[in-house]
Amino acid sequence: MPGRDEPIAIRRSRREVRPLARMKESLEYLSRPTASMVNTTTYDDNAIPTTLNQAMKRPDLWMEPMLKELAVMKEKEVFHTMPRPVGKNVVKSKWVYANKYNDEGHIVARKA
Repeated sequence: MPGRDEPIAIRRSRREVRPLARMKESLEYLSRPTASMVNTTTYDDNAIPTTLNQAMKRPDLWMEPMLKELAVMKEKEVFHTMPRPVGKNVVKSKWVYANKYNDEGHIVARKA
């Protein structure tokens, strides 16, 4: 038995540690770009607008997704337009924009 002052030898496995296939898929998924990773200070094709005014600076990118969403809402009869009642609260709405990415991180669709 080694003396108290001598360090104990630690045996290390020589086996290569590899992540499981499911873990690899999860890590690849987590490394994909997300909306929060996009730099919105300069408006490029990847920027996600936070307001209607920002979206209308690039109508070539965002008008079509907005029109599609309105068409779907109209088709499903989600809302009805009517005169605003005097002295009543009105439900407000807000546009929310997103880019959809493929496995390589390229934009495949824009959603509004």
